[in-house]
This record gives sequence, C-alpha cells and structure tokens, in this order.
Amino acid sequence: MTQKETFATVMLLDIMNSSEYANVLSVRDYYETFLWEYNETVRRAARLYFSRYPGGVYHERNHSVEVVGDEGRVFLFSDNPGRDVQAALDLAVLIKIAWISGSFNRTRIRQNKAPEDLGVGINSGYLYVKDDGKLEGFGINLTKRIETHSRFGSVSKIMLHKTSRVTLDRFVTDSRIAMRLPVNGREICLPQHYFFRFTGNVELKGIAQPVPLYELQYINWGTRPFFMEGDFLKELTGCSMDDLAAILETALSLSVLDATINNILLFFAVLNGQWEKAALVAKTLYEEMDTIMEIPLVAAAANINLAQFADPETMHRCLLYGRRWLEIARAIRPHAEQIDDLEAVLEKVR
Repeated sequence: MTQKETFATVMLLDIMNSSEYANVLSVRDYYETFLWEYNETVRRAARLYFSRYPGGVYHERNHSVEVVGDEGRVFLFSDNPGRDVQAALDLAVLIKIAWISGSFNRTRIRQNKAPEDLGVGINSGYLYVKDDGKLEGFGINLTKRIETHSRFGSVSKIMLHKTSRVTLDRFVTDSRIAMRLPVNGREICLPQHYFFRFTGNVELKGIAQPVPLYELQYINWGTRPFFMEGDFLKELTGCSMDDLAAILETALSLSVLDATINNILLFFAVLNGQWEKAALVAKTLYEEMDTIMEIPLVAAAANINLAQFADPETMHRCLLYGRRWLEIARAIRPHAEQIDDLEAVLEKVR
C-alpha cells in the first residue's frame, strides 16, 4: 500500500521577466530557444547535483525534478529534512549560476544588458502522496506564493519559509563543517553557515495567515563541496573556471549586487588562494551586508596573506587594512575566537 503522506521540501523557481519575452519573441523562439535553454539548465544542474551527491544519498525514490513552462519544480523527501533544505539552497545557487552563464544571458551581457534573474521559493512540510507517486498539497501552493514574492527580494531573491530555515539550522549545527583559512602558517576555521535576512511576516495571496519569510544573504559552505570542484562547474556551465569568473564579474557590473554571484566569486578566490581578489569581493559584500562577521574575517585574512609577500609600503597598508577589518568583525561579534586567532597572527607578522 502506498504511503499517503510525506515530509518534503519543495523548491519552485521561474524566470522573473518571462512574460516580457513571450510578448516580444516569436512563439517558436520563445519555446524552442528561450524556454528550451531554461528547461535544460534546470535539468542539467539537478542531474549533476543529485547524481554526484556523496554516498548516493539521492535517488529516484526520494526526489523529483520537473519543468513546466518557465517554472522549475524540485521535490526532496529523503530521510533527512535538514539535508533536503540544504540541497534545495545549493541547487538554487547552481541553477542561478548556470542560467547566468548560459547562452541567453551571455548574449545580454555582451550587449551591456543586465542578466535576467530567477526567483526562488522554498518551503518544507507534509504533502499528500498520490497512488502514482506524485505529490500534492497546500505546501506546494504556499511555495508558489513564496516564489512569486521572491522577486521583491533585495539580495539573492531566494526566499524560504521559517520552517525550512529552522530545519536547516538544526542540520548545519549538527554537521560541524568548517572552512579552513590558511593565514601565515596557521588555519582559521569558519564554521559552515547560511545567513538570512528576515523579510517579515508577509501577507501572500490566497494564504489566510501572514507567512514568516527569509531571504538568503550569504553562504559559507565550509570545506570545498563537490559542486565547487572545477570539473563539476565546467560540466555545469560549459566553460572554464576563469571564463566563468569573468562572466560573473561582468554580470555584477551590469546589475545591482547579487549575493549569489558574489558568494561564488568569494568562494573561488578563497579556495584558489587569490587573496587580492578575495579582499576586493569581501569589501564589496560588506558594503551591502554589514552584519555578517565572516565577511570582514575573510577580508582580514586576505590582507594578512597579501602582506607576507609584499614590499614594505604595501605590507604596511595590508596590515593596516587587516586590523581595521578585525575591528569591524569585533564590533559585530565581540567574543569570537576566530578574531582572537587572527589578532595573534597580526602581532607575529608585524
């Protein structure tokens, strides 16, 4: 007998200005070029992500992916709800990166036009399981409303319900993964964390009660995840790491800050030891999101690393910047041990 309900995480995403292109493109171009590329982007990203997830955790019985028109739908219902929310967020970022670097947006970028973005809504709760295995329920309708509201976001336009956030926080706390920043022969650990901005208890169309929503601001994935390896990203986007970074940097210059892009650029820089670029991206991020301690910590570490191999004048300037970034981090979280560790490194470098 088929199980009649399951706890699932639902992610819905669509192209934010799709109707405008339906209005100006021919029917053939809209469906066979524009929507075809979007469809392939969603399916390719999901296929790569789930097929390479460590341990073969995800299989056809605990997740499903489909694209209907301009809406991508991902359902996750494994035995670990927190991991499912994390997977939904990771996949949302990957799909956004693949879409921005695809042929449609690359053409826009070459024409000095801002890339078209995707809106994403994520929600977790119980859904009804039909005899054919399809999922139905109020939770899907609620996720659609969240996805529609995501276009009003000011950072990543990836929004999730409070239930999903609480489920994720518990999982991340239990996982105990950390990014290890090499600084002057030492390692500074930054615990894995997902930062969100509370957008309020939002009234959504057709939903009786206000809905508590959060927008994704910043991700520290911890140690290098499998989907940030060069071969994965090359297969995802069809271009080299250098070309991808160039596309993302240009995209940023053509539109308002997108934390999705800047998160990736900062992560690339840190993992590849490009400390000058890490310092620059961290500064850009901090100017938009000044309550996240990890950003000034990365900026401080980047400047300290730059100082080790610089001429005396540059070294003095980098160390000064390092101290100032640590003062900012201390103001955000006064008693963090990572700040103490970096201050100790600074004393030795001087």
